[in-house]
Amino acid sequence: MNTPDDDSALSESFRTLPPPVADIPPASMPSMKRVTLPSGITLHTLVHKATPVIYLTVLTEGGIAEASSPAVAALTSILQREGSRSFNGPQLSETLDFNGAWMKSEATAHHRRHSLYTLSSKLPDVLPAFVDMVFRPTFPDTPLSVRRESLAQNIEISDNNVSYLTRCTSDRLMMGCSHPLAVVDTPAGIRALTRRQLEEFHATFCHAASTSVFICGDITDSTVGLITSAIEEAAPRSAAPGFNINGFTPAAPGICETRRPEAAQSAVELTLPAIPRSHPDFLPLHLTIYALGGYFGSRLMLNIREEKGLTYGISAFLPGYADGAYTDIAAETDNAYVGRLIDEVRHELVRLADDPPQGDELIRLKQSAISAQASVTDSPLSIADYHITNITQALTPGYFEAKQQAIIDLSPATISRMASLYLDPDALRIAIAGNPTISDSPSDSDNL
Repeated sequence: MNTPDDDSALSESFRTLPPPVADIPPASMPSMKRVTLPSGITLHTLVHKATPVIYLTVLTEGGIAEASSPAVAALTSILQREGSRSFNGPQLSETLDFNGAWMKSEATAHHRRHSLYTLSSKLPDVLPAFVDMVFRPTFPDTPLSVRRESLAQNIEISDNNVSYLTRCTSDRLMMGCSHPLAVVDTPAGIRALTRRQLEEFHATFCHAASTSVFICGDITDSTVGLITSAIEEAAPRSAAPGFNINGFTPAAPGICETRRPEAAQSAVELTLPAIPRSHPDFLPLHLTIYALGGYFGSRLMLNIREEKGLTYGISAFLPGYADGAYTDIAAETDNAYVGRLIDEVRHELVRLADDPPQGDELIRLKQSAISAQASVTDSPLSIADYHITNITQALTPGYFEAKQQAIIDLSPATISRMASLYLDPDALRIAIAGNPTISDSPSDSDNL
């Protein structure tokens, strides 16, 4: 029987000792049934009867990179909910709200995505409005004026947001100033946008042949038939232009700074060119960057947050586009700590090559990665979202299984090789926004 002293000692041990590493089995990604309809639409379906809901997504080619400006793609997506040929804005909203349905529209790099979440029993009531909104928007003038002004004001406000400023600078440093994904709208440019520009962009890229439809949840053959008939009737049959692939043209290594003397702290983004998703080293590099800063127990978090206290949070990830990829390390810190934070990141890049994770550190890294991978299969919505991401990010078939195997196969030697090949601290492009005190002589982001 434990004495009070024994209990106290046990309690303290719980505070200081990490919990044991649990064994997390690999997961499998359910496939979605895929067919091509007579119209050219690609249909993906997944039956999941656990709850009486349906998740429907219409994905069309043509996004930010294909629009004349990012704002055109964004406003086209936003304004589609403000009125269509058969439903005005209030009618669209009332139809969705009355039936307890949820809808979201957004523009990504090379696509526009429209999603509907509804009770299966309410689908016949909300489907006509949703389809009309997707394929027959009218872009009414009054909502356009309101949304356009709101977007312009958001850009004006963001000019003092240090994280936003470093994000914009990093995009230009890694993609190239002329790359459409690195273009930054101005408030004046947004306010000058016309209804005609939105109509032309929508008409150019909204075609059956460039449309993918994803249906999952409480569906039957009858349900799928109802949805596909409505979409095939509405989707134009004209030839689709396809989307553009523009390769990245990174700037030379160095520091690029945006001064904001009033800023209480600075945002820092450190980037490196990376290999495309098709390269055999992509997945091992992705996991190496995960070890660097992809989870709470990563090296950057343990050193720069936990030990040094230089930031509340720091992350490293590998954004991948059809156009290219790059390593991105991001954090915010006190103005006085910017130089120290950069030095510690450089140190961790070198250490990853010289002293890679092994033993318990490697086990915890793998279990975290496996757990994150398995979470994608938690629900039919996340499964559908994964398959949608396969298209929007140009993932190769079997990517899920390949990533899982890469986690299992990951070794200290592999991590060391990836860090040596692709994580050179002397090749960093560093974007800073705020009022830092650093010894380097940075360039001005306004000259990019």
